[in-house]
Amino acid sequence: MNATGNEAPATQALVQPSASWRGRTSRKVTLAANVVSTLLGWLLIAAVFVNCANVVSRYVFSRAILGAEEIQVFILVWITFVGIAGVAWQGEHLRMDVLVQRLPAGVRTSLDRIDALLVAALAVFMLYQSWHFTALMIDLDRNSDALRIPMAIPHIGLVTGFLLLSAVSLMRLAGIRREVIGS
Repeated sequence: MNATGNEAPATQALVQPSASWRGRTSRKVTLAANVVSTLLGWLLIAAVFVNCANVVSRYVFSRAILGAEEIQVFILVWITFVGIAGVAWQGEHLRMDVLVQRLPAGVRTSLDRIDALLVAALAVFMLYQSWHFTALMIDLDRNSDALRIPMAIPHIGLVTGFLLLSAVSLMRLAGIRREVIGS
């Protein structure tokens, strides 16, 4: 305490992270989410290209490209599971909130915390499960049928996605929110 009986600023900073710390963290995570979203967008373009090439090959040359479907499925697995964290960070996930929007602000805040806690718990559980299944794929040396791609590669997409979703949910619990870069 200082001479006026108030807590010293350094003590207050230790008790609760400053808004500027949360803001800096939010901006960094938003930037990272934007980079990941861009990479996932390029992966989607690659999947569309593989699909188009396969269609042309099938109908023009009467021969499909071996493993084209495998590549597309693996890309879509990565887009879906890694992309879920970015969608959660942006707050754009599907939710049934018609009734929640009509509740008082304090109740909405409590429900938002419960939601973040449940999503974090589920994401951590799924992270644990997907990690063990990925390890099993590695132990069994399981490869895809057409291209012999290690099956750990698509399953690591699940591990990555649930890890990122866990982190986003925990940041929501800590009060770290998405900020629009440049604002």
